[in-house]
Amino acid sequence: MMSKKDYLHNYERFIIDVRTDYTNYTERDWLKADKRFNRFNDTLTKRFGDKLTPEEKIRKQGVKIDDILADLWETVKR
Repeated sequence: MMSKKDYLHNYERFIIDVRTDYTNYTERDWLKADKRFNRFNDTLTKRFGDKLTPEEKIRKQGVKIDDILADLWETVKR
């Protein structure tokens, strides 16, 4: 089983990869990224939720806020 530290590292690496490559994403890529994002969040909460430090919880929430802001930006651009 992966440690909390390793899991958070993989999660953050995934977020960085999406932020870096999102302009090249197809609809299929976005669907895959959304599924992976939800899986990361669900697993993080289920497996490590009670073990997260306040800083880790803020970082996790920050990712969700970034996601919400990105959705809002896309709506505004339309």
